[in-house]
Amino acid sequence: MKRHYLIAGFIVLVAAVAYLGLWMYSAKWFSREIDRLYAGTTKDGVIFLGAKPQLSNFPFVPEVRYTNGLQSGNFKLLFPKLVLRGYPLPHTNLHLSFPEGVAMGGMVDEKIWNLQFLEADISIPYHLPASFYEEDLTAWIKAGGNITVKNYNATKGSLIAQGFGLLMLDEKLQPVFNFSSIIKGYDAFIATQKNANLIDPFAAAIGMSILNSLSKTDEATGEKTVTLSIIVQNQMLSVGPIQALPLPLIVWDKRRPLVLPQ
Repeated sequence: MKRHYLIAGFIVLVAAVAYLGLWMYSAKWFSREIDRLYAGTTKDGVIFLGAKPQLSNFPFVPEVRYTNGLQSGNFKLLFPKLVLRGYPLPHTNLHLSFPEGVAMGGMVDEKIWNLQFLEADISIPYHLPASFYEEDLTAWIKAGGNITVKNYNATKGSLIAQGFGLLMLDEKLQPVFNFSSIIKGYDAFIATQKNANLIDPFAAAIGMSILNSLSKTDEATGEKTVTLSIIVQNQMLSVGPIQALPLPLIVWDKRRPLVLPQ
């Protein structure tokens, strides 16, 4: 019996040491990446609008919290809070959450381009862009760079979207999204947007008609759901067969050429 206790204690000790090693690796990885991002704020064309985050939540799943958002060129990503949780091993998942919402700003109206809630499980690629400079982003996409979103949940008013997909950049360094999604609450959402004069009444009627033709109704609840693709390509957002909105051009900063003394 004593031998069994010793074996069990040894196994627990090995597991604890292995987990501590994983946590230390995660802490070092997050600290290195955070330091690298903040050290390159001016030279990488990114402005962080919040205080430098710190790793927390030991001994549980590592967690990084950040506030306010970031800016690159004419693009802003704004949010009260971002929470990133997980172990940074290639092809494992990081859980990304904007529990108080997220919006795009600068080049678009953030009152329109926003979500009340967004969370996603993101598969960590082997390689990330070295910076947000145009040259490094170009090198990343030429190397096949993309980000897999294993699943996501988003809400905007009464609209609820759930699904999975892929994020990348095209040859012009503009975002390309391809998501398979289940949409709920679209009828009330379209009505609200129309009443707020954010959607033209004719466009709202066409959109409602198309989505109704694609929807299925739950016999028990009467709730309508639509399964369709949400795609961003060639600076156009398409929801199923509907070309919803054109997107403005994102301009990424370039490295300044080295000026040699005369």
